[in-house]
Amino acid sequence: MPAEWEISNDFPNEDIFSVEILPAWIMLFDGAARSNGEGSGVVFISPEKQILTYSIVLSELCSNNISEYQALIIGIQMDLGMGIIEMEVYGDSKLIINLLEWVTKSQLD
Repeated sequence: MPAEWEISNDFPNEDIFSVEILPAWIMLFDGAARSNGEGSGVVFISPEKQILTYSIVLSELCSNNISEYQALIIGIQMDLGMGIIEMEVYGDSKLIINLLEWVTKSQLD
């Protein structure tokens, strides 16, 4: 600080600077394999509580676990495409969630 500057002690009695931390995006995914077709769905919820829903028809016969996995992959690809930095992920497949937790943990180690 230059010597000719004076230091003022006269500050307003209020916040000078504040930062609002928004919650993370939320992604919900689900997949289904039935005799009449396979599909996946992804729902994004923004920090402002806007809801974006997507449904995907899978073109090949597959198991329910594969359709769940496809939903997760598609959701993550969409997340990257939207530039989302932080996201909570939820799904109803214990197998896929355990795999996701294992991959995340192994990358942190």
